Amino acid sequence: MKKLLMLMILFVTLLSACSNDGLETITFHGDSENWSSELVIKQVSGDIYEEVYVTLEYLGDEEVSLVQTRLETPWLDFLDALTSGDRLPENNVIGYPPYQNHRFIHAYEDGYDFEMDIVWTVNNQSRKEVLVFTTDDARTSEVAP
Repeated sequence: MKKLLMLMILFVTLLSACSNDGLETITFHGDSENWSSELVIKQVSGDIYEEVYVTLEYLGDEEVSLVQTRLETPWLDFLDALTSGDRLPENNVIGYPPYQNHRFIHAYEDGYDFEMDIVWTVNNQSRKEVLVFTTDDARTSEVAP
């Protein structure tokens, strides 16, 4: 009986240890004159196979009244691009809710770049910059919590 219990514990331990092998977390950075951004693709297991986290920081000194962003990948056509319109918080950092299953990992594996169009308003005048996200291409494997 003890051997059977030990065997079951070993089996469950092996299954749980192997279930998240090969999942990646890839971090990209995009910088321009007025903005800095980080995009993190985190592979997860289950029906949701990826979560993408984006933060955007305003580096300028002027008061911004509105920020509109559009995040593009080759997997998203023009109408499906991830868009957002936000007021800039006092700390100048916008943290977007995670995007799930938008095939960022597939675009990355196929060698595509990610771009974010940023349009913001200062003193009733619109300004625009484009961030191109880059990574050092050092893939990291991480076991998801």
